[in-house]
Formats: sequence, structure tokens, C-alpha cells
Amino acid sequence: MASTTEIWAAHSDALAKIQAQATAELLAVMRRLDGQPPEVRRDTMLQVMPALIAKWGNVAGVISAEAYDAARATDGIPATYKARVSKGFTDDEIEAQIRYRAGQFWHATPTGD
Repeated sequence: MASTTEIWAAHSDALAKIQAQATAELLAVMRRLDGQPPEVRRDTMLQVMPALIAKWGNVAGVISAEAYDAARATDGIPATYKARVSKGFTDDEIEAQIRYRAGQFWHATPTGD
């Protein structure tokens, strides 16, 4: 059985890989949008981001829940509780953020907020 330290180190490594994969997918989309009008960029992000967030958010959530449960078991904490993955952001919440941040597509120098 792995130690708690080993469990969290593996968890951290797994999350770093997930972040790298999610970032690569997003950058591929952004490259295709380079030079496109702001409306096209916004509309594409509205189509792509909910699925991207759901996919990678769920993967990260499952890995985190499993690591939490494994760490509790390793520390001898009774299994009366099992970690659950949250439902994540709703499509409406994601859409609101994209619309808010898409304003930067109309500016030559994005603010980075």
C-alpha cells in the first residue's frame, strides 16, 4: 500500500498531466481561431468550452476523489465517507464567463483578467 505522501504525489502528477492535455486541446482550438473575427472566436468558445470543461473537470474530479479515499484508507480512517465528484459548472455559468471574457476579443491587447 502506498503512503499518504506517495498518494498525493501521484495525484499531483496526474493533475499536471490532465492540465497539460486540457491546455493542449484548448490551444489547438485557439490556433484555429487565430485571425478570425471576434464573433467567430466567441461563438466557437461557446460551443467548445462546455464540453472541454466537463471532460477534463470530471477526469480531475474522479482522480481527486480516488486519491482522497485512498489517503483516508492509508491513514486508517474508517470508510464511512466516500468522496464524490461535484456536478461542476453548469453550461449557463460557463456561457456567462465566456461572454464576459470574450469582450477581450474586440481589443488589440487583452487585459488578461
